Amino acid sequence: MHVALGSGAWMLPVLGWPAVAGLCAFGLLFNLFLLHRLPWTRELQRPGDGGGRSGLVLYPLVLLALVLVFRTDHAPVQAGWVALALGDGLAPLAGTLLPGPKWPWNRSKSVAGTAAAFTVAWAALSTLICPWEAAVCMAAGALADSAPGVVDDNLSIPVAAATAAALLGGLS
Repeated sequence: MHVALGSGAWMLPVLGWPAVAGLCAFGLLFNLFLLHRLPWTRELQRPGDGGGRSGLVLYPLVLLALVLVFRTDHAPVQAGWVALALGDGLAPLAGTLLPGPKWPWNRSKSVAGTAAAFTVAWAALSTLICPWEAAVCMAAGALADSAPGVVDDNLSIPVAAATAAALLGGLS
């Protein structure tokens, strides 16, 4: 689910920000009020995550916020969206499948998971924005993901990647 919803980053230029904002708002309301009532959604919820639902609410909420803040500046929204969908979606899988060292500042995150998330997200985002800018944005998202703390990664990753894209856009 996490990864599949990343397709919205490519739909943004086609549909426009008002339509994508509407889809994000619909996703937020659906996840808040209906998703948890479906029997098969237990697999989507993380234990110890506010009853398993905070990530399901933060995902569309942060994307809606990015779309509303940046409106016609697609690069920050796309960077945040790709980092969240692909980077955060694939890091745990890669970290589990690829053995290797953990980050010294966060023993629950692996170097392999971060590297895989960065690589896949960078390759995907490079289809939307300049590859070196994509690299900076995905590095910001990957660092945010590896950081220790209590901030939900559904918030920290896309905000870090989008902020990097916004700052880079101001430089060009």
